[in-house]
Amino acid sequence: MDRPGVEFARAPDGAYLAYQAFGEGPVDIVWQDDFFSFVDEWWDDPISRATYEGMSRFARIVLHDRRGTGCSSRGGGPGNLE
Repeated sequence: MDRPGVEFARAPDGAYLAYQAFGEGPVDIVWQDDFFSFVDEWWDDPISRATYEGMSRFARIVLHDRRGTGCSSRGGGPGNLE
């Protein structure tokens, strides 16, 4: 599997949140790897890559960077559940 491209979603406060979506299946799995995330770098780790490739065989996977980490924009303040 090729490394998916990084996409961006814009939060209501203007912050950009980085994510990758890949795979096919009847369910969606939103995956948060750890506290400090960097979606584009996870693919360099053989264990993470094998995990994502395995999950993508039965589901659509969405990986994301938290606010202010990885490829997501800095600033904008903390998010809320809304």
